[in-house]
Amino acid sequence: MTVYDKYIEKKERCKKRLIDFNFTLEEYEVFLKIKDDIGKCAFTNLTFVNSSKNFPTAERIDNSKPYSKENCVWVTYHANTLKNKYIENNGDRSKLVKYDFGGESVHEHF
Repeated sequence: MTVYDKYIEKKERCKKRLIDFNFTLEEYEVFLKIKDDIGKCAFTNLTFVNSSKNFPTAERIDNSKPYSKENCVWVTYHANTLKNKYIENNGDRSKLVKYDFGGESVHEHF
């Protein structure tokens, strides 16, 4: 899949979810390269693994803002899911299921 294909696919998914996507193609290409260069989750510092819950996904820092170069980081799918559940539960960490982050509980990361 080309960078352009990935860009269009992400833009379409955002449109379906009614979320603004403010990356230019060039910005998104740089954003994709950052993922490969860094190779670790911005929240947990765990290495990305494509065949597990630790695969990389773009995450908005502030969910009230669009996908943009200023508002996105690469995180594991697992961390992204936990962050969204935390927000859905109005910040109540007690409602989060404890997940294993390399021997640490979710509460040590959020």
